[in-house]
Amino acid sequence: MKIDVGLKGNFASGYIKSLLLYSLLLSIISSFSAFFMQYLIDAVIPSGDLRFLFIFMVSYLLYESFNIILNYLTARFRASLEKYLDYYYLDKYLLTLIATNLSILNNYNKGGLIQRIYDAQNIKNYHLTLLIDIVVKVITILILSLIVLFISPLVVIFLILGMMMLVTVYFLSAKKMVLLEEQRFKIKSNFLSIMDDIIGGRETIRGNNYRNKILNRCIDKMSDFLNREKNVALLVAGVKSKTLTINTIIGIVIRCVMVISIIQYSSFSLGVMLTLITFTEISLKHTMQILVSFMELKRSSITLERYKEFMSNNVVDENLLGNELDDNITVIDKITVKNLQIGTNGNVICKIPDITFKTNHIYKIIGPNGIGKTTLCKTLIGLIPPVNGVVSFYISDKNINPDIHINQCSAYFPQDILFTTSIVENITLGREIGRDKIEIMLKNLNLWQSIDCLPEKLDTMISDKVNPFSEGQRQILLFLRGYLSDKSVLIFDEIFRGIDNKIAKTVSKLISEKRDCIIFYVAHDFTIDCENHEVLELKNENSNDIIKLEAFNE
Repeated sequence: MKIDVGLKGNFASGYIKSLLLYSLLLSIISSFSAFFMQYLIDAVIPSGDLRFLFIFMVSYLLYESFNIILNYLTARFRASLEKYLDYYYLDKYLLTLIATNLSILNNYNKGGLIQRIYDAQNIKNYHLTLLIDIVVKVITILILSLIVLFISPLVVIFLILGMMMLVTVYFLSAKKMVLLEEQRFKIKSNFLSIMDDIIGGRETIRGNNYRNKILNRCIDKMSDFLNREKNVALLVAGVKSKTLTINTIIGIVIRCVMVISIIQYSSFSLGVMLTLITFTEISLKHTMQILVSFMELKRSSITLERYKEFMSNNVVDENLLGNELDDNITVIDKITVKNLQIGTNGNVICKIPDITFKTNHIYKIIGPNGIGKTTLCKTLIGLIPPVNGVVSFYISDKNINPDIHINQCSAYFPQDILFTTSIVENITLGREIGRDKIEIMLKNLNLWQSIDCLPEKLDTMISDKVNPFSEGQRQILLFLRGYLSDKSVLIFDEIFRGIDNKIAKTVSKLISEKRDCIIFYVAHDFTIDCENHEVLELKNENSNDIIKLEAFNE
């Protein structure tokens, strides 16, 4: 598999090379402790000379000190590289969620999107295992095997035999690992989606005695994916057990061969025998660890492929990330639609005749449920592409590119979306709007008294635990978010929902007085209207699809 281009940058590449070097030195040098035991058994003890013992102690102390330094450097570089990789892949994923084609992104369920956050964090395990752990162990095995080959070629034959048996165990288990991991992901995504329903709808669940049914459904999914995880864990445990058995058998055979060689042929000393045993044990242990790593690598590679598949299907639109605004684009004069067909996933739900929407006009969009009112709004400002036709933005009869200037020109305010941030941030969405102006608007809409009672007033953080607003009050915040945005195109979806008649009339008056913009609002309530608005009635595909009524004055 190709290494991600992000790992080829100066930071990642430098850290990978350094980590590989330190890990390799640590692995090889720590294996050479057997030489100290060989020296102790074959030289120091038989001679009885304390000078040899002193040399041994000093050398061993320096050796262990070097190992400690290598351990520290390896751990430090590994931690830094892990954090870099976490940041790199999470950053790419978050950018994709924020700036990709919504029509494609909406095909993924929420549980799958949440689980991909963990996928992004787990990718580092794949790269560190592949580029560091396995490479280090393979090189260590080769070096130790060459030393063993130089001392006793017969031992190498048994060592290779043991490695071949370990590899066979791996290949017999790898396919099953892939299948179990794919099943586990799908089931866990469904489980996370249900968990999100429970967390977000906990009041509805309690208030409607829906506890038992949704709990049972959640437990079924939870049991299913936990069983898959248990099967994966049992598979890995089985592989470890089999490889450990092979490791033990080969280790016993090699010991017997070396003991016979010493007794029958005096081929080497006791110290050399211990060195050979140590090197063969390390080689077999590393082989076993490599194969278990390959099992985890198979699992991690599925995570990586899943991440890459998502990223390739959801390309970031760089235009949506640009901070540069065109000062010449201030107020959109008109929006025109030609041969427009709207829908989702290529399915047409409504056809719109050619029409022009002009600045300083208010358009009320009505129609039966499911006819495409919200879809039309999203299509007009490019949140979802039309099935067919063109939407064009004009300023002084000059066509502009809506793909580039969509954030500058338009603002869409759907129902009931408050973010986990302060009240003022929820209103301004990061724009520079004076607090005095916000306070005056809140007073006009009878909401300031509720906010003024809060300890931090406009700076109060809204969250799942702290949400002091009723449905109608939330609608007022959403209305102000759009009203104060100074965008050229404003779209309000069900803005009067949950608002009492008195406040609704104030909202209606404010919308009617708004200038230098095109306003659309979706409504089901025919008793509350803005002055001087035009009604756009959507009908099904077989009727005259959109009817423009003459200007309506209250």
